[in-house]
Amino acid sequence: RLQLGGGENMVRNGTKTGDLSVRGETPDFLKIDPIEVKEGRFINQLDIKDKRKVAVLGERAQELLFDKEEDPIGQYIQVKGAFFRVVGVFKSGSRNRGQDQDQTIIIPITTLQQSFNMPNRIGWMVCTIDPQYQVSDIEQKIKDVLKGRHKVAPNDDLAIGSFNLQKEFD
Repeated sequence: RLQLGGGENMVRNGTKTGDLSVRGETPDFLKIDPIEVKEGRFINQLDIKDKRKVAVLGERAQELLFDKEEDPIGQYIQVKGAFFRVVGVFKSGSRNRGQDQDQTIIIPITTLQQSFNMPNRIGWMVCTIDPQYQVSDIEQKIKDVLKGRHKVAPNDDLAIGSFNLQKEFD
């Protein structure tokens, strides 16, 4: 996941505007935090590969940017001056842990990286572990591999953070 920063995420559709959360995701997002696609579709692998300028709107984002009777699918919105074609509308899933995803616009992560000058940048990622293993046994190993690949000092414990959801369930 990669998110546009600060309060400057001005999104526009004609005269309608909103300061909405804009996130770059991959199609695998649905496996981690399911959402219900109400209209259209979610982003797919071709969107990622081709860095397509497509967007999936949360329900509240749709309300802010479009009239009630207006169908957003196929229409264009502007995110910080870049145009994106709306391909879907979603409703937040039950596992959003208090986050208001309905005010979110999801675009392909590769498109966000290219369109907003964030090449090779990732905000955060999720790892799932085979049920035969304990996350707590593997968490540090994953962080060590990432530190090695990104030239982070082995003793720098703040460079790569983590959150272990298994601890919450336990």
